Amino acid sequence: MRAKNIFIILFSLLLTLSCGEDNPPPEPEIIWSLQTGNNWTYVDSLFIRDSVKVDTVFCEIDSIGNIDYNGELIPVSFLREEIINDKIQTDSLIKYLYRNEDDGLYSYGKIIESVDTTYSYISRNLKFKFPVNIGDKWECNSDTMECISKDMDFLTPNGSFKCYVYKTNDIYYYCVPYVGIVGIIQENRSYEVVYKRLLIYFNIGEL
Repeated sequence: MRAKNIFIILFSLLLTLSCGEDNPPPEPEIIWSLQTGNNWTYVDSLFIRDSVKVDTVFCEIDSIGNIDYNGELIPVSFLREEIINDKIQTDSLIKYLYRNEDDGLYSYGKIIESVDTTYSYISRNLKFKFPVNIGDKWECNSDTMECISKDMDFLTPNGSFKCYVYKTNDIYYYCVPYVGIVGIIQENRSYEVVYKRLLIYFNIGEL
């Protein structure tokens, strides 16, 4: 009888472990949520010799609309970016065009709006492959982008995040699924940090 009870316990344990292997946590669906109204605030640091230029940058998805790409209307999200501590007012506004597709986040270029006219620079590039595996490489704007980590700890003023890390040349992008970019670090040839962007606040809608 005792042997029978032990067999039942072992069988139940194996069944539980087997079910756990068959039902892993679901993979996130997107790397960056691009709903209208989503916004992120960053602190930018530009290191110039012995000085540091610091700016606060506000980014927001202010609309979603169609663009003409090779004769086809494609819906994209318009990301507006502005330096909110800059007292110099410019006559133009730059909006970056992004879209989540089956294999990741695509950049579709940018639009520059001025008082008199609007300039469009449309070019489709896979920015962040997603889902992605460590070591995956692809072309982006004539450069090679590579995923070098899927769980790197990265500290920002908004807290610590487990990040996917994408690298191109000397630039590292630290991304969290749905939240998007939480940090960017650029190094020079001596591996010294010359530019850093860190997330200090974000507000995204329901997923």
